[in-house]
Parts: sequence; C-alpha cells; structure tokens
Amino acid sequence: MPSFQNPVPDADEAREAMRGLAYATRHIEHPEDTYPVLGSVTRTIEGLQQVLHQLAAWHHTARPRAASDGGGGDRRIGAADATAAADALTTAAAALDGVWDAVNTAWSQNGWEC
Repeated sequence: MPSFQNPVPDADEAREAMRGLAYATRHIEHPEDTYPVLGSVTRTIEGLQQVLHQLAAWHHTARPRAASDGGGGDRRIGAADATAAADALTTAAAALDGVWDAVNTAWSQNGWEC
C-alpha cells in the first residue's frame, strides 16, 4: 500500500504492481476487463509523467547543492550533472505524451466497455 510520503518504497511498490499487471495481462479471461485496465494504465501514465516532472524540478532546485561523486565532490560538475538529469527527466516526461495519446485512444475505442 502506498505511503504517499516515502518515495523509495512507493517506487518499489509501483514497479512490483506493473510487474504483476504484465504477468496478469498475458491471458485475459474476461474481455470486459480490458476497458478498466486500459483506463488504469492511462492514469498510470499520467502519474508517471507527474513523477518525472517533479523529479526534474527537484534536480533543478538541488543544483546548487549537487557535487560530483568522484574528483573531490566538485560542485561545478555536480551542478552540470543535475541540470543534465533534469533535462533528461523533462524529455522523458514529454516522450510519454505520445504514449498517453495512443493508450487513451485504445481505451476510448475499446469495444468491451463495462
């Protein structure tokens, strides 16, 4: 059950939930189950986008405190790495727009509505 306060165990739980869903969707006995599953997957993508945006913002905000792992904790390198991480996370969140569009289209065109 999510804590809504501790990101590490909540991320682990999300990973396990997706692993379970991947396993469960190998064989679907009731076609009508696909409609709510697609709805939940659509909402999950939205949640993942929010997480990526928030992690990007955190890396941007934390830049002044960042330091490199090697080389004596160089702040200049750490700030550059934090900026690169924030940019990559923002790019990843934007890339999910197309995924969301495709899954949402499949959900709305799904013929097994409950």
